[in-house]
Amino acid sequence: MSTPTLDCHLATSAEKAAAFRNVHEFWGGDSQIDEFVKQRLVSPHHQRATWYVGCVAGTVACSLGAFPFELCLAGSIERAIFIGCVHTRPEDRGQGYAAELFEFVENAEQHSGAKWSLLFSDIAPGYYERLGYQISAAPNICIKSNTSITESDCFKLRPFDSTQHRQTLSNIYQQHFHGQPFFVHRNDDHWDHLIHQHKDDQWFWLYNNTSETVGYVLLQTSQANTVLKDFALQNPTAEQLRRCLATLSHYCSAQQIDEIVGWFPKLTDPAEQTVQHSPDDMDWYYYVDRKTEITMIKTLVLSDGNNPSGEALINHLDTIRHVDHV
Repeated sequence: MSTPTLDCHLATSAEKAAAFRNVHEFWGGDSQIDEFVKQRLVSPHHQRATWYVGCVAGTVACSLGAFPFELCLAGSIERAIFIGCVHTRPEDRGQGYAAELFEFVENAEQHSGAKWSLLFSDIAPGYYERLGYQISAAPNICIKSNTSITESDCFKLRPFDSTQHRQTLSNIYQQHFHGQPFFVHRNDDHWDHLIHQHKDDQWFWLYNNTSETVGYVLLQTSQANTVLKDFALQNPTAEQLRRCLATLSHYCSAQQIDEIVGWFPKLTDPAEQTVQHSPDDMDWYYYVDRKTEITMIKTLVLSDGNNPSGEALINHLDTIRHVDHV
């Protein structure tokens, strides 16, 4: 028996609701399905995406969202998409429908000007690798309390209202990545989205002993854990990055929390991981390979001398922050 033909296209309003109804099995949690669909239809986050569906005999079989992003590559700002919420109905799996929808979406977005496609894989990344995506080894970090760290080893933390300081946040973020060959470019719309999404989370200025602001961190705390969602430093040297980690370790001690987890680029020398030099303190932060949320990238245009391939950017994908996750 032949595989039924898949009709790939932009989702209508009704098809978008049907797609959200389908994905409830994965992302609905304890919510009622009707309430889940209603919430997604009005969510500012989900409204940012362009939604595509693949239909069999007029019924939504698979779907995904293409979220707008911009990347800065060697000083040039390029359009990209982040693909999220990839889903195929149980009865339609194993037919190659998701791969077919990916090809349609990538072609459509490339014709609209997108040069890159990224995603965070929560399944075996080999599936997306077969679709042409490169796998990043960007790790997770775990920061634990270290009572040997003193206030003199740390930046000071000052909470602030992010809704009042978008431009300052943007400036510090740009300073952090000045001269870097690759990072996510956050335009005003992107910053408005991030601030709205995390307005109730914990934003802190990092400032030094002379009360000068040197950076910021964003922490998200739930019953399960505390996550480092975003950070930037005006002068992100290895010493300043270690000082940022020491500050978060000290925060763990002060708040009596076990650990802070998140995304943080690997520092150059693991033997220098600690501010203190006692052997007993050498494991107060460490990196682990990601089992989920694996960052992957694919170029949507042929590589030339002015356009690096996805493979050439793999070692720079640890510049993406958890706050950029879709």
